[in-house]
Amino acid sequence: MSASSSAATRVDDWQSNWGKDKFPDMAHASVGLSFAAFVALAWSSIISGYILCTAKALVCGKIMAAASFDSIPSVQKAWTYSEFGKTADVLKFDVNVPIPEVKEDQVLIKVVAAALNPIDYKRIHGLIKAIDAPPPNVPGYDVAGVVVKVGSQVKKFKVGDEVYGDINELPVQKAKRIGTLAEYTTAEERVLDLKPKNLSFAEAASLPLAIETAYEGLERAELAAGQSILVLGGAGGVGTLLIQLAKHVFGASKVAATASTGKLELLRSLGADLAIDYTKENFEDLPEKFDVVYDTVGQPEKLAKAVKEEGKVVTIAPPATPPAVFFSLTSTASVLEKLKPYLGSGKVKPVLDPKGPFPFSETLEAFAYLETNRATGKEDLVLINVVAAALNPVDFLRIHGLFKDINSPPPLAKQVFGASKVAATASSGKLELLRSLGTDLAIDYTKENLRTSQTNLT
Repeated sequence: MSASSSAATRVDDWQSNWGKDKFPDMAHASVGLSFAAFVALAWSSIISGYILCTAKALVCGKIMAAASFDSIPSVQKAWTYSEFGKTADVLKFDVNVPIPEVKEDQVLIKVVAAALNPIDYKRIHGLIKAIDAPPPNVPGYDVAGVVVKVGSQVKKFKVGDEVYGDINELPVQKAKRIGTLAEYTTAEERVLDLKPKNLSFAEAASLPLAIETAYEGLERAELAAGQSILVLGGAGGVGTLLIQLAKHVFGASKVAATASTGKLELLRSLGADLAIDYTKENFEDLPEKFDVVYDTVGQPEKLAKAVKEEGKVVTIAPPATPPAVFFSLTSTASVLEKLKPYLGSGKVKPVLDPKGPFPFSETLEAFAYLETNRATGKEDLVLINVVAAALNPVDFLRIHGLFKDINSPPPLAKQVFGASKVAATASSGKLELLRSLGTDLAIDYTKENLRTSQTNLT
């Protein structure tokens, strides 16, 4: 069998296993998914090096918007598992995963950054297999990337838009089979928002599931301006955002939070008025009681001792016992849209683990770190960036076939954008190179000053 026919057979197998009829909805259950930890993962489809300072990303987005995406491949690279088990044993790198079909209300996203949450390794371990879709699956919920294709009913986005969000509206009930640890993934228009321009792709990808969980819990608790709140697990993925939201968005008059000794300064830097070292004191013994207690770590037996008589208790770490109320997140872009001014101004910001980023090749190591629940910026957060070389606008153009009829290196301004006259500066020894690339006017900057030059460049 030839290599090409072998690859085609593998793709057919994937498509058969991942067909529409194999996508059962998952019944809702209180499985204890805290969504507190995540892995932020930056990567590109061709280069496995480091990606994307924000300025470069913006340029790429603009150029991609003008490019044709007819050359979107039929298969892609992704991390997959074909059976349940320990992450290190079953999670594999696959180069023949099919590109997911784009439905009329969806967009196809070229993934730049993705985030892993505890639900990902719980799915891999088979802890929720009774309600989960059978393997093969690609993990990943949170994403930041660039839209490369839009469904017929999509109005909010266009090709080239930089977007982010949690791709699964119901994270437990209807998780997508092809998640965000892939070169391409799909998502409904209603779960995505435009990426804040002041955030990198990795920072944006770290937010959706955690910040939506934090915000929805505060809304359920009806936290009001002037009230007090205690956050259990303030250094965790949800906790770091809870402190900021309670203080800067909901207007809490006093924010208390728990963490280990080495993370108390982090809590204070985020706006906590009272940072409690849980290794040295018990929050339930504090003389002060709180209007709201938000539990991200799972201490149900102690919650009633810390809340006021008419107060509210919310937990994302079951089992939930009275007076606590447990909830499971519904992800929509509405929270991201509401918080856009706060994210854009920096009043609310992501907190990333200093141990990262991990390279994409060390995704298994990143999972191992995630599963220890020792990450910071979140007591359970891991950040990954995947690539080692910079990804430039020309790479996107090449990836999508814009240069297929142009000799390399391509004279972009002339042959792609149709400039009538191209002038460029270089040192004396490189003027011929400029001319060979299609430059009409090669300027020796060692001999000519552009500010005083009489050359007409218009």
